[in-house]
Amino acid sequence: MRANSSRPRKPHAVQVMHWWRLATLLLIAALFTGCDRGETPVHVSQFEAFGLHVDIQLLGAREDQATRIAQQIEHDFALIEYALGLEQPGPMQRVNELLATTEPFAAPPSLLPLLRQSQDLAARSEQLFNPAIGLLTRLWRPDPVTGRCDHPPQSEAIARITASQPQLSDLSLDGLQLLSDNPSVKLDFGAVLRAYATDIAIANIRAQGIRGAMVRIGTDLRLIGHRTGQPWRIPVPRGSGGAVLGTLDLSGDASVTTFGRFQKPCVHEGRDYSRIIDPRTGYPVQGTQMVTVLHAGDAVTASAAAAALFVAGPEHWGRIARQMGITNALLIDDAGQVHMSPGMARHLTLIDRNAQVILSTAWQGAESR
Repeated sequence: MRANSSRPRKPHAVQVMHWWRLATLLLIAALFTGCDRGETPVHVSQFEAFGLHVDIQLLGAREDQATRIAQQIEHDFALIEYALGLEQPGPMQRVNELLATTEPFAAPPSLLPLLRQSQDLAARSEQLFNPAIGLLTRLWRPDPVTGRCDHPPQSEAIARITASQPQLSDLSLDGLQLLSDNPSVKLDFGAVLRAYATDIAIANIRAQGIRGAMVRIGTDLRLIGHRTGQPWRIPVPRGSGGAVLGTLDLSGDASVTTFGRFQKPCVHEGRDYSRIIDPRTGYPVQGTQMVTVLHAGDAVTASAAAAALFVAGPEHWGRIARQMGITNALLIDDAGQVHMSPGMARHLTLIDRNAQVILSTAWQGAESR
């Protein structure tokens, strides 16, 4: 059947993600040059998980070993999405039902590592990273197909939730016994779930003796080692998500996370609302277009920090980043200005020569990693 002019257009966020995937694949293809000259082979696997495209690159693995590792990671991702996600009925829905009773119950063991790590990160972020506001994120969740929010939440509903101030500190954990003293706590680890999966994948890859690898889920990634003797080249998008701002050349152990308003926004009456909710107000964050965090270590920390800095905005992001151990980050505000930490400025090779870059002074005293 031939297409015609009446065919519906894809939502902007979908178009952006298609472009972003194409840009990533082009960079991967560019890096493959020279692999036929006796260099270490790179095995690439791709599949879908968490509603996004997953890329896995493994260096120096046998073909059968690379296939087995990729299959195991795909299986693990499916289990993590079921056990800790909210997109389908599963254990997390039951956990949230039990938390609302404010009675103790036996928590699923799969929840505990991420919960403990998130409690620490939430405290260090001054609760700007707050996975306990699932009632708010549910109110603002757009239609998964159209990306639209035909009926924005009632202000009264938002006010009731924010008045109760749900936080992870409302939870008490004794062994496997978990309880909440705040019935408004609803866990939603969407900001860090993909990062958590990449951390588990990298740990399993290392256990197989692989020293060079990258795992990417959408705009969340973690890498180790190097790529055939060269750094991994990672694109950083513009605030619109529609082009490349610059690139990061990385090796060793590093995680990169980007949160942008272009990612699955709530669209109402032509206006895009960020998917990041300010826990203090209950409304989508205004004033920030995008945040990218580079962290020398685990991806969960990078993602939690990106969420917190997105909420903090250019006025407070330096303080929050220091408290979370982050020294390399950039933030694009609503005016399109690119605020950069000194550490990120040293790592980023700027491609967009028209970018208005502001070297942030809020990072004085922080050491670059």
